[in-house]
Amino acid sequence: MARANGDSVAFSDSRLRLQWAKESLADFVRCANIYFKRTPREFIVEPDLDGIHERHKLRFSKPLPLALTKHTVHAIEDLRAALDLAACDVARLASLPADDVYFPFSRSKTDFKSRVNSACKGFPQEIKDLFASYEPYAGGSDLLFAINVQCNASKHQIITPVVSVIGTQLPYIESSDMRHSLPIMLYSRGQNEITYAITERGIKWKHKAEFSFRICFGKVGAIEGRDVLDNIDGMIRAVDAIVYEIEAESRKIGLLAT
Repeated sequence: MARANGDSVAFSDSRLRLQWAKESLADFVRCANIYFKRTPREFIVEPDLDGIHERHKLRFSKPLPLALTKHTVHAIEDLRAALDLAACDVARLASLPADDVYFPFSRSKTDFKSRVNSACKGFPQEIKDLFASYEPYAGGSDLLFAINVQCNASKHQIITPVVSVIGTQLPYIESSDMRHSLPIMLYSRGQNEITYAITERGIKWKHKAEFSFRICFGKVGAIEGRDVLDNIDGMIRAVDAIVYEIEAESRKIGLLAT
């Protein structure tokens, strides 16, 4: 990204990528709201593979739109870029080469010292200590490290969101056989259907089901099943604070004019 020299533009690229991440999250919310509002759905009953039970499902007529994946990936990549650009700005302000500089994520706490010394070679110790305080490694800040996990995942596979349920109500239940309980179990099943109850086969029951939904990450390592909106919003707030604190520390130690 082209940039002018001088303190006046330091960290502006990071803030731009943060703004893009916020815009992608807003687009994600709008797209999700439209999907849940406009997509037809139906209730179906299917036999369970065990031959004893049956599954009661809510099925949407079409899968989640690919735009949700696009907005998710863009937000994640912009957040990682915001951190890397902030590290590069520190290098420039310290008159260091920035070509191989990046924000130091590591696999574990024990690996972090070597990673920060490699990724931020020659950086003032105050800045490296600040980076260490964020614990950007597995077993440290789960939310921050998830940015790295997701960004790497997006390079090798599509981050596919799935529908999940955050709440269900059954204000009306009537069964032909009250000797058996009606267990209510929640699942996420594919992109566009949810199993919300499992009962013994042969039981006739009437009910009314009301749902509230969320969209969760699909099979992407440790973040599988996590709410996309809540987690990306938390990541944005975390990165926003980090960029602000890196700039403040740079000013405090004299890299930036006060």
